[in-house]
Amino acid sequence: MTNTFVTNSESIRSLSVENFPSGKHAVVTWAIPDNFGGMTKALLHRSESFVRHAGVSVDILTFDWRESYEPVRERLRQSGALIDGMRVLNFWETVADIPDACLAEFVGTRNTSEAYEPLFESMHYPESLQGMGSKKWTAGTEQQISVDGYFRPDGSLFLARVQELDSGGNVLRRRVRIYHRDGSVAGECRAIRELYFSWLDYWSSQNESFMIVDSKYAANLLVKYRRPHVYTIYMVHGSHLESNDQTPFSELSKSRGVAFQNLHRFDAVCVLTSRQRDHVITRFGDLGNLHVVPNGHTAPTPDKGGEREAARGTMLAILSKRKRVDHAIQALLGPGKELPEGASLHIFGVGEEEQRLRGLIGESDDSGKVVMEGFTNEPYAEFGRASFSLLTSAAEGFPLVLLEMMAAGCVPIAYDVNYGPSQIIDDKVNGYLVRRQDPVDLRVAIDSFLGLSDDERTRMREAAIKKSAEFSDRTVVGLWKVVFNGLQRRSDSGKSVEFTVENAAVTYFGDDRMRIQCKIAMSSDSLPSSAVCIAAYARDGGLYLRRNISEFRMLGGGAYVVSADLGAECFPESAPAILDFYFEVIEDDRVVRRRLPFAQKSRLPAVYGTIHGNLSLRA
Repeated sequence: MTNTFVTNSESIRSLSVENFPSGKHAVVTWAIPDNFGGMTKALLHRSESFVRHAGVSVDILTFDWRESYEPVRERLRQSGALIDGMRVLNFWETVADIPDACLAEFVGTRNTSEAYEPLFESMHYPESLQGMGSKKWTAGTEQQISVDGYFRPDGSLFLARVQELDSGGNVLRRRVRIYHRDGSVAGECRAIRELYFSWLDYWSSQNESFMIVDSKYAANLLVKYRRPHVYTIYMVHGSHLESNDQTPFSELSKSRGVAFQNLHRFDAVCVLTSRQRDHVITRFGDLGNLHVVPNGHTAPTPDKGGEREAARGTMLAILSKRKRVDHAIQALLGPGKELPEGASLHIFGVGEEEQRLRGLIGESDDSGKVVMEGFTNEPYAEFGRASFSLLTSAAEGFPLVLLEMMAAGCVPIAYDVNYGPSQIIDDKVNGYLVRRQDPVDLRVAIDSFLGLSDDERTRMREAAIKKSAEFSDRTVVGLWKVVFNGLQRRSDSGKSVEFTVENAAVTYFGDDRMRIQCKIAMSSDSLPSSAVCIAAYARDGGLYLRRNISEFRMLGGGAYVVSADLGAECFPESAPAILDFYFEVIEDDRVVRRRLPFAQKSRLPAVYGTIHGNLSLRA
């Protein structure tokens, strides 16, 4: 069965990128690491495609501290990842460079008074550094002051993160201060997040702006950033679940928890595959802001002069536990059919697992078949030399490396993890999907490919190249235009819908399904044009699931009977021990919720009424 990322690939393929929104465009990520992986590579490539195909400039906004971001920019320019029309901007560099006359406005009115009480300023502290830098120091006697200070290139202090501590080292109060170049205080706020938001305001300067938030850490931060002229779009690059058991009700990823419990606070949420979209809707409801936009890709013209080695395998990955490179090594060096002459695996990448992986290779009598090659700036050249490539990650979004290998005619052999590989690879047509993720089954797939005839391998390569072409940069930029043009201004009325909820009833269908029904009375005669859901929250307050209302029955006078169905699959062993049920109306970025009253005697002991008379479930 052929997998496609849209229902009508011909119509999507013809999408125009004309009239692309001309406002300011930004990518928000926490950092650009020295040895960055797939997410950073994807956001850089997407930004480049916006410049080339849509004719807009893109700024990449970063928050990590470096004494200088210029080496990062230069490295990106040298590699071709940073072109004219793209800029890399950094919070710390920008704040250090703001003129004194603008600093008070930058901080805003967050200071409590014009005169600031001295904290450490009159005490001894590092008054200057040679060039831009940071230092940590303490001052004081009975009340300790812990300071993280950040200095301009001229040596003057421009920002201090201050903690007041008691004699036991406990934090009594936190403050962040901004300084003029003469050392006087320009402004103060309680948390660095407030200054991050000030920087985003400073960047947008009241212009219509589109911010694609790629980093999961930045996404957790920006759930609280709302401006009438700024659209925030959360781009989800990986799985939002901790496990890879193919069910939408697995434990939510801790690093994405804040963002995924607040998806309604983004103007749009983009995932890379239709399977992930379906899982998100099944778990968190359809809030009207979810889109599928895959990574785009344009392969360079193939080098016709190169020779492909028939039994050469390759692998490009960060050497981390999550990538499970040891599975690839064990597959090639472990039991299986006799490998053909010249069979080898060449691993390109760096990371904390490198020494352990080298040791694993060294333990084998066939260690020469696996070669650790280090980092490469020429992935297409390596894919062009290789016959097949392995992908053994524990989780994926829509791996750009998969498109790169297929565009080069290098046949992919990949674990069938959530969510990307099965959306790109048609099993045994343009690659292999390994359902059971272990080295033994991986070796079976390798043996199967190497056992094909030359003609069969050629057909598979041609199919891989054809498949990769479906995800051209121009096609994907056209999809982004559809997302941007569909964004709507959020209401700033500040008014919330008013409603009451009467007793809920639970109807059972066999032993594994139940329907929750309740009567609601709205303050107006019509339901709001927003999402209306029944939601379950863990007793500690975190959202567990949100199910759209499946049936409305109008009673008149603003009264309705509504219902939603839930099955046993919603409550696996990993579910919270106790779930409390609510009726919710989601308007713009606000959630108005009411507990579901419940007085019915339940047929199942897991469903019960609390001492306050509300519906809960012991999962």
